Amino acid sequence: MKRRLGTGAALCILLGSTLTSPAAFAATSVSHHLAARVHQPTTTSASHRLAAGKIAGAKAKTDPAVKPKLSLDDARRIVETTFAIPSTFTLQNESYNSDPSGAATYTLYYVSSDPATPQASINAQVDANTGRIISYARNYPGSNRFVFPVPTTADQAQQTAIQWVQKLYPDQYGSLKLQPLTPQPGPLQGPIQYTFTFTRMVNGIPAPFDGVSVTIDQNGRLVSVNDNWTDLPFPDPGKAIGQADANRLYNQALQIHLAYNQVWKGGGASAQTELVYVQDTEGRPVWWTGGFTNQQVAAPVLNALTGQVVDATGQAYTPAPYQVPKPIDPNGPVKPLPWNKVNWTQDHAQSYAQSVLSIPSGAKLQTVYQYQGAGSDTTWSFSWLLPDGSQVNASVDATYGFLQSYSNSNLVIAMAKSAALIASGQASSAGATAAPAPASKPAPPTQQQILDAATAFVRKVFAGDTGAVAVLPQPVYPGKTNTGLTTGFQVQVFANGIPDMELTGYVQVDANTGQVANFWFSTNNLGESLPNPRLAVAADQAKQTWMQAQPLQLVYLKTEPTPVTQPGGTSTAPQVILAWAPMYPAGSDDVFNAVTGQFESTGVPAPYAGPIQDLNGVAAAPQIQLLVQRELIPVDSGGYVHPTQAMTNAAFVKLLVDALGQQYRYDPLLAQSAALASALSRVPAGSPAYNEIAVAYELGWIPADVTFAPDEPVTRTFAAQILARALNFAPLLAHPEALNLPAADVASIPDDAYAACALAYALGLFPLQDNQFNPGGPVTLADAAVAVVQAAVVYGEEGGGSFPGPRPLNG
Repeated sequence: MKRRLGTGAALCILLGSTLTSPAAFAATSVSHHLAARVHQPTTTSASHRLAAGKIAGAKAKTDPAVKPKLSLDDARRIVETTFAIPSTFTLQNESYNSDPSGAATYTLYYVSSDPATPQASINAQVDANTGRIISYARNYPGSNRFVFPVPTTADQAQQTAIQWVQKLYPDQYGSLKLQPLTPQPGPLQGPIQYTFTFTRMVNGIPAPFDGVSVTIDQNGRLVSVNDNWTDLPFPDPGKAIGQADANRLYNQALQIHLAYNQVWKGGGASAQTELVYVQDTEGRPVWWTGGFTNQQVAAPVLNALTGQVVDATGQAYTPAPYQVPKPIDPNGPVKPLPWNKVNWTQDHAQSYAQSVLSIPSGAKLQTVYQYQGAGSDTTWSFSWLLPDGSQVNASVDATYGFLQSYSNSNLVIAMAKSAALIASGQASSAGATAAPAPASKPAPPTQQQILDAATAFVRKVFAGDTGAVAVLPQPVYPGKTNTGLTTGFQVQVFANGIPDMELTGYVQVDANTGQVANFWFSTNNLGESLPNPRLAVAADQAKQTWMQAQPLQLVYLKTEPTPVTQPGGTSTAPQVILAWAPMYPAGSDDVFNAVTGQFESTGVPAPYAGPIQDLNGVAAAPQIQLLVQRELIPVDSGGYVHPTQAMTNAAFVKLLVDALGQQYRYDPLLAQSAALASALSRVPAGSPAYNEIAVAYELGWIPADVTFAPDEPVTRTFAAQILARALNFAPLLAHPEALNLPAADVASIPDDAYAACALAYALGLFPLQDNQFNPGGPVTLADAAVAVVQAAVVYGEEGGGSFPGPRPLNG
């Protein structure tokens, strides 16, 4: 598979900005399913809406060319009556919006005038012709912390959601299907909310682009509603081709090939490069709207009426058979894999960069910087000021000896200006200004000259590997912001003749000068042994298994408008098509292992959905069930959690750090510092709990002079001390006289642990056992569940400080 970077992505790289790339723009089809998306108001001209900041109660002006059936006052009455808007809310902004398709809406924005809730607000959108509520959202300041027990259960919230849908959309309700509630994995931070998705069904077939989503908070209050409902015609399913014909046509359209790809299995396991089968995307049209937005469908997609493969605009195309890209020099040298380490010095790395980049002798070296992350390669970064005033930046991987990145500031800025001129219509699509160039200026480079420049640069950078490196032109996305020339090229390295997706880069050429403006190369698996391609199952067998794992389903899809490619151009309107396509869960990133011949999960396994078998009579059952739902504790294949089993130090610390949402505070440099070397000496680097244990030390939850024993049972005393520091009560640990612990065995508690044990009791973390604290006793899973859930409650009450506990190691 060739991972192509479009011109939009290239511009992001050029400017160092966070602009949305074409891939990210289209990827919303997976990650923004109906249950999670927020309806966006229709985009209109400025004359159609009130400017932000108008005084409260200002009247919106309507476009005389688009006369809505309802007035703004009608919309206000509908919203205020339907949702019983409190009298303490004042209408601050109101607007009328319309678009060329005929959709007309009113948007109303209310703010609270109650001093007790100054940040409360309500936003509602109403169809200006029918009065239908398109969207509603209300925030509730002051109720944004985690609480337990939850006042409203999922079942209660579901009934509330159904009642709202029946009230707001009585005509739609009969055509809606309630989807299973999506789990809410993650830490015990913030309030619990339940988002329910009601998908539209037409002729018994799902139309995932339409439906209703309702969010209910933990207090049973309506947080948001979003309704999407198209009036477009739906094709007759009686005219669709059959499943057998669809499978045959899909098999022909499905183009897969071998590739090396690094796979993360989750659960703390390290990444490993696998031999996988991936889909070829080269035979597809490339548009920014390349995906069916908000529709969980995988390509290719068959029009169920014609049997043709279609893109997201509904246009038919024929997928081209996959062809392995050719290297720069098919007979050139090939570096043996894994690459050998060279461990260059600064002088060697600098000399290499100057040679590869042809840095002139008059250039002035401005900065030199060395970086070496934990367990990573050594990188030398250089910056030169050239005689022409431009600045060149370059970084070299000194461990393996190759150029990581390069940029020329003058060329990058010039390219950005050129793109802006083209977008404004002040420059032609050929990369030059519209006016004839002076005779003294050379003509802009041709497409072949641009390709030659990119190839020559890559040939020089990979002089010892030209037989295994390809330069692949990136597609030019339709639109008025490009030059019409392909100036971006993917650099792809092959291993055993197969694309290695972890050895890939990008080179950009300035369309005006024909010079390379910037370059980067990413490596993630150097030094790693790769699976032998001879172990892979045959492609035909892989396709058969692929289709069995992702069977085709009949589904209605809404097409995207075709992009406007030039000023004054037109775009085709969306339509509904009936399609045969494989459906997959939002966020699914499973890979097809070519050696095993099966799909495998790349993330945390799906949460256990069945009944837990060993919670009968367990007082901590509600806490355990919550932690299972949040994917914080595992359930074995038989449905058992083993609540009476003693937890180890490692298991307890991992649970606490994850539950409080602090696992992302891991600092690999600090973890491998001399300050923690002794403390973590007994913790295997590959342990699933390694990062969390390091975080506990980094945040000061465990003193740095304590050597961690990961496999020993955690005692109530040790757990109490960690909890006290995690909850910001460390100052109290020095004042045991201020605390009282009414336990019969208080004399057996070490003096330096008394305050922590007393706090654990007072906060409800560790209740007494038969009137004893039992300081050296074990902490069972049930005990830990109660302690951790209650700790999350206390953490929320204390404000959930972003820097919990002392930080003695790094301030």
